Amino acid sequence: MTKKIKFSETFLLIILIFLYFFSISSAVPKYITTTVLVISSLYFFPVKLLLHKGKYTLINLLSDFILSVGLSLLVVGLYLEHKTVFSVFGLLNFVFMVYLALHSKDFEKSKYYHFITNHFLLMFLLAMIF
Repeated sequence: MTKKIKFSETFLLIILIFLYFFSISSAVPKYITTTVLVISSLYFFPVKLLLHKGKYTLINLLSDFILSVGLSLLVVGLYLEHKTVFSVFGLLNFVFMVYLALHSKDFEKSKYYHFITNHFLLMFLLAMIF
């Protein structure tokens, strides 16, 4: 994966943070946020998997699957008040982040730095539900 794609994915998550915030504060209609979240979710798991055939490791697959499910849960969080699912998923995301951090020997030079950054942004998005 090139640096341009990694930067684009991180930038997409930052845009989603602002969009979700404005949707919660009723500045942006919920249907726009829902559409963007669903498209982003579909990008991270099935579409990205099909685009990068044969270049996937288990960590890439788990990372993209967790990001995809997390973005899908944000759509549910726009309309429901039940918060237990989001807490459990936030804990799962945190455990995955810790695993990546412990799995890498030199964190700043690690290939997992991009994954941890994206999962940290997902944690921030999940925290916005509360």
